[in-house]
Amino acid sequence: MMGRSWIKGVLISIISTLVLLALAELALRLFSVGADENGSGQPDQRMDVRKHVRVHCRSDIPGLFYELRPGSSVVIDDSPNAINSLGMRDREVARQKRSGVFRIAVLGDSLTYGWRVSLEECYVKKLEALLNSRNASSDRRFEVLNFGVSGYNTEQELIVLREKVIGFEPDLVIVGFVPNDILFATSVEAIVFAERDRTFGRQALEAERLLEEYTPRKAADVLPPWLSWSRMACLVFQRLEVMNKGDFLVSYYRNEERWSALQNALRGMKDLLDEKGIPGFAAVIPEDYRILFNKSRHEIHDKLAAALTGIGFRFIDLVNAYEGKSVEDLIINDQDPHPNAYGHAIAAEAIHQALVAEKLVPGS
Repeated sequence: MMGRSWIKGVLISIISTLVLLALAELALRLFSVGADENGSGQPDQRMDVRKHVRVHCRSDIPGLFYELRPGSSVVIDDSPNAINSLGMRDREVARQKRSGVFRIAVLGDSLTYGWRVSLEECYVKKLEALLNSRNASSDRRFEVLNFGVSGYNTEQELIVLREKVIGFEPDLVIVGFVPNDILFATSVEAIVFAERDRTFGRQALEAERLLEEYTPRKAADVLPPWLSWSRMACLVFQRLEVMNKGDFLVSYYRNEERWSALQNALRGMKDLLDEKGIPGFAAVIPEDYRILFNKSRHEIHDKLAAALTGIGFRFIDLVNAYEGKSVEDLIINDQDPHPNAYGHAIAAEAIHQALVAEKLVPGS
């Protein structure tokens, strides 16, 4: 009797477990109804990058696979993206600085460029407006020039500093540094305009290798068909993969070759600015506001702070400026974590306060 009772208990446990798994599977499928490919359940609100490509062209400057095309323009999200005659997303400006003007040049990627916001809403122009409004009684005027190009990394920004920015006689250079600037420059624009470039080809292959090494695999690519049919099995697999692979960007910062390349580029900027007698300042801007305070990102920001301090770069980390703010209020939408106009305004205010505290701008 004891044996039969034990077998009965085991069978009940097995059946109960199967029923619970079936219910969990059903709940996952019901919960997923209507979701798009991203699983958000929201309409696709990503930008058509093909439009953005139109304001770019192949660059003849070694190391720059592409750049902004002078005089080009495209309307994105009802905002004109106009490139001036000097190849900047900015108003027309004279290369030679006028008397009485304090000129600030800002280097950066898509966040500095002003991805999906108008020119006047991006932090570069917000900073210019703040400086001029708070020095309205002075005869001095401030120009804050936007040298941001979407998809650039720090190595390419060093080239822009050397080949373009120095010629504009800036009184101060700000590097709008985003942690993902450590990545290889393999954006859509680079693919379009540099696909035949041997250097780009080598970088693209290495970027693909690291992507495969650092990115969690998809369940459908690994699990057998009979198991990948189960949402529950796929969910468990993905969680285990994420735990095993860790944070993609953190993995890049632990890659000695990429970390050395990033430090060398920052050091190259500082050395060039010192040689020209131009003060430099770095603004560390979060690359994804949805995971702003994830513990894994502390490692990146701490490592960057130590490196910038060691190089002698004065800087501000903008993470604290966003503390207490709702993520939904800061970003374009749940599929695009770039900052919206409000996110840019917070960045401009924090950078302005830091520049005043560091006595890098006159009269404030």
